Amino acid sequence: MKQETFRGTIVYKTLEGGFYALHTQKAQHFTLKDLPTPFRRNGLIVDVTGYIDNNAITITQYGKVFIVSSVTIIDDSQVNPIGNPIGNPVKDPINKRL
Repeated sequence: MKQETFRGTIVYKTLEGGFYALHTQKAQHFTLKDLPTPFRRNGLIVDVTGYIDNNAITITQYGKVFIVSSVTIIDDSQVNPIGNPIGNPVKDPINKRL
């Protein structure tokens, strides 16, 4: 399978017990699979390398599944704890929205 690299923000989603997603610079959304534990940080800006699994079916319904093979941290200054209060949303500097 073809390896690809995307730059984006790791975001924790609470659906069905929670999962980690990637919001890319090009406004793509992926459900991340095999994201190593040290990178499971809400708001972390990264370069993620891996491949898109076009055959995967998930309950997340949040973009295609991206199988992670490596991660490089670009910026950790926007990391917020999971469960951040609604009054203090996580800023997504890649997509310039809250």
